[in-house]
Amino acid sequence: MPPVVSASVNVTNGIVPLTVMFAVSGSNSNGIASYEWDFDGDGTVDYSNPSSGSATYLYLSAGNYTPSLKVTDQLGASTTVSLPDIEIRALPPGSTTVDLIPDTTNGNAPLTVNFSSSVTPGSGQTISGWRWDFEGDGTVDSTQANSASHTYPLSGTYFATLEVTMSDGQVAKDIVKVTVNGSPPVMTPISDHTLNSDIGDSSEIATQITTPTRLQLQIENSRGDVVRTLIPWQVRGPGTYRDSWDGTDDSGTTLPEVRIMRSCFMKRVPVNNV
Repeated sequence: MPPVVSASVNVTNGIVPLTVMFAVSGSNSNGIASYEWDFDGDGTVDYSNPSSGSATYLYLSAGNYTPSLKVTDQLGASTTVSLPDIEIRALPPGSTTVDLIPDTTNGNAPLTVNFSSSVTPGSGQTISGWRWDFEGDGTVDSTQANSASHTYPLSGTYFATLEVTMSDGQVAKDIVKVTVNGSPPVMTPISDHTLNSDIGDSSEIATQITTPTRLQLQIENSRGDVVRTLIPWQVRGPGTYRDSWDGTDDSGTTLPEVRIMRSCFMKRVPVNNV
């Protein structure tokens, strides 16, 4: 099974030069061989360490960056993490900054989170609007100023987002990850076999859920790239689900013959040779 990885940052936006501290935890029964960070999302490894993924990076140029982390175990299996809550917005001097401050980011469902905010307006600017998206699904849930509260009834991972619009039209944005616990889904390990979609072969993934859960199921290749979102983010009630994959990617293109790896990883099922 690929490494299980969790990553977080201390800030997601700020004025350049912007120092960001990345905290990482990774675990795997085979032992971790390397942590590799691409801090600016350009495909180049900026940091590599065999024992720790926690690091500090200085952003000197203004821009939006999506860092990614690849963690590889001693047998070569890897997990790549690129999450909305580690999007970095490095802003030019004079820009507005915002901090989204939850009173908790982890708890059992139903979980009530009280959010407050701290806004530093740019020179001569005033706030003209607030947009709260508690689930991170692109839907504006509230336009209340300064603070808001939300109850998460279902277990899952959410990326709460606050956007503050200024009088000049500039938008300041901050994102925090909220983890709502419940009885975790159990994925039935996939037996090792070769999947040849040219002859109509398919592979079945069984998931057992005991409490209502918000989840997604993705297929990724051996490099950690997502090749198919089999089940988009959705709420599933208690029960056993069987999802079939026919060996195609998101565009419907048939992938080369692949060898399915045994896995219990909830969100992404890795495959070899793609």
